[in-house]
Amino acid sequence: MTERWTDETLDRFAATVATAIQASDERLTRIEQLVESNNRFLEAFTHRVDHFAQRVDRLTERVDRLTQTTEEVVRQIASTTSTTNQDRMDVTTRLSAINRKVDAIANHLGVI
Repeated sequence: MTERWTDETLDRFAATVATAIQASDERLTRIEQLVESNNRFLEAFTHRVDHFAQRVDRLTERVDRLTQTTEEVVRQIASTTSTTNQDRMDVTTRLSAINRKVDAIANHLGVI
């Protein structure tokens, strides 16, 4: 046996359904607003990430150039150090020769 609803019961049910629909519409509106807000955030975030990636690329290029320059400076310092060491050895050799000659002269003169 089926129960028949009265007009009052139907009206309450219709009001409940209308309230649920309105609440659902409000939730849907809030969800849509959140989605739009998230999309704006993601777009801004993506833009910032792209900008950051470009800055990192530029920084990488600068570091590469700095590395190349540093390597060149190290090569120049190594070359200069090598030349300086050779000059020092040459001066030491010449000084030894001069000292030998001075000693020979001193011996010849009887100073030593």
